[in-house]
Amino acid sequence: MKYHVLFIIVFILLICLYMININTVTTIIQPSHIHNQGLFANTDFKKGDIIIPNLFPMKPEHIEFYDDVSLDMFSKSIINEGKYVNHCNKSYNSNILTNDFHTFPLIATKHIKKNTEITANYNHIHKHIPFIAGSKKHFKKC
Repeated sequence: MKYHVLFIIVFILLICLYMININTVTTIIQPSHIHNQGLFANTDFKKGDIIIPNLFPMKPEHIEFYDDVSLDMFSKSIINEGKYVNHCNKSYNSNILTNDFHTFPLIATKHIKKNTEITANYNHIHKHIPFIAGSKKHFKKC
């Protein structure tokens, strides 16, 4: 009987945590006019707001910020949402800023309204963090 009560309490707590997290999801992945799927704001962001606290939490310690890494290693290091930040060379609204090269927060560079696609200039980021590749010739200009 004790275990049934404990199970019910844990179940209710998990549902409560899930409901809290539903209301705090700040980004969503949906179809993009730039490239297939994109990352979109699910809330308004002000300039300087942290959109994602660390895009590369799984980056191996032996990889330095200046290393040129394989696409496979890059894909294993970045969080899922980060894979959907599309390149935009002129109208980008986010950037990756880091002081310690251990955390890589995605920061709003301007006001981003809810339902707006979150974009970054890959070339600008590549200059400061070379393990993040620049854009390719076939990438859409925006």
